[in-house]
Amino acid sequence: MNDEKRPGELDQDSQDDLDAFARALLNRKTEMRIFRDETGDEVEIGFSDNEREAAEKTMSQALDTLRKSRGQKTIEEEETAFWFEEEPETGKGSEETARPAPRKFREPHPVRKTRKPRKAEETKSSRPESGSSRKPRKKSAAGKKQTDSKGTGTDAKSKTSIGSRTEKRRTADKPDPVVQSARPQKKPASRRPHDPARRRMVLAILALCLLAAAGLGVYCWKVLVWNPENLTTEVQEASYRKLVDYADEYGSGLMSDAEQAEILDLKADYDSLAPRQKKEIDAYFAEQTRSGDYPNGRTFEEIWQEQTEKKQAAEDAAQPQFQELTSFLANWNDKTDQEKRQIVNYRDFYKGLTQSLKTQVDDQLRAATGQTFSQLVSEQEEAMRSEQVAHQEQVDAQKAELQAQIDALNQELQTYIQYGTSLSEELNAATVAGQDTSEIEAQITANNAYVQELSGQISSLEYQRDSLQ
Repeated sequence: MNDEKRPGELDQDSQDDLDAFARALLNRKTEMRIFRDETGDEVEIGFSDNEREAAEKTMSQALDTLRKSRGQKTIEEEETAFWFEEEPETGKGSEETARPAPRKFREPHPVRKTRKPRKAEETKSSRPESGSSRKPRKKSAAGKKQTDSKGTGTDAKSKTSIGSRTEKRRTADKPDPVVQSARPQKKPASRRPHDPARRRMVLAILALCLLAAAGLGVYCWKVLVWNPENLTTEVQEASYRKLVDYADEYGSGLMSDAEQAEILDLKADYDSLAPRQKKEIDAYFAEQTRSGDYPNGRTFEEIWQEQTEKKQAAEDAAQPQFQELTSFLANWNDKTDQEKRQIVNYRDFYKGLTQSLKTQVDDQLRAATGQTFSQLVSEQEEAMRSEQVAHQEQVDAQKAELQAQIDALNQELQTYIQYGTSLSEELNAATVAGQDTSEIEAQITANNAYVQELSGQISSLEYQRDSLQ
């Protein structure tokens, strides 16, 4: 057995206390309703209207709290639900008269008057102790006896009034059988079933929406897919027949090159066909053009592309650059090495050709030399580089030889320049001494002439050296 307390659940003692308190409140409210207008030996309690309403509101809230803790509705909510359930079933007339008036705990009442002897009894009954929570009425009776034994000074009339009031309260606690039978029995809250008519209406609306969506989808498919693929015009039918005739002639193998090129004029007819017709004509071309080279046949697009490339190659073959290049390569084997070096000058011509023309040039050279145009160009460039290396070595050797001659002549020139300087000094000395200077002057003239000759030789060698490339 699970001893854990669930949320909102009270223990046994607290539950008993609440039951006793609730009974006391109910008894008090019943008594106030029964003896509201009773007069006698009553004195006014010093409660104002606001204090009385506050006290009544506090008791009502306590009772509502008790009912909520036990999982029940409040009294006001229960009465409201009861009258809403009973109203459609009750009619006007005698049944409406028999219906009891609802209890309104929040309605203001006049100031309550009570007897002095009952004050202590009601106070005790409204505040039960925890030890006697199961027997609130016995405890109330005990309180009466204790009050009588002490002698509160009440007369026989007061005792008779108290007894009659107690009997009235007991009678009021018992439910009226007429009212009890007239009051409808409460049914446990149950979920209302769906209205079949409303449900059928919702299903019908959903079905109509689905049908409308399906109809729209079918219409879109028919307009966007079915019509373009299946509806053809007379022009399309005529184009289709043209293509069929061409496929029959092409498959026979008796067509010339000019007749095969007629497929270029049928491209517009092929493009005008519907998608369905294009699929059919491609399948027909593939069936008619099966051969050893093409076991699966070829479609219209493949044959058209082949003829287009052939036409483009024929147009490119008429270009001047292509004609010049093929003329240069015509007698390749008869050319000298120097003439073969000129192939590098046609490299730009080759790059400007289409792929089909390049293939033709390569086939022509491969048949004559076993090499392509690019391979021949690479070979000649390598030979030219070798020649350039050899030539450069030769030039460098010549330059070195000329430089050696120039260096020797410069050394000899410096010697004669110094000799001329010494002759000039002797001439000056002889002139000062008054000697004959004719011989010295002749030597100076011969020396200057040789110096000029050496300088000319050096300049000539330097020019030769610089001119070498």
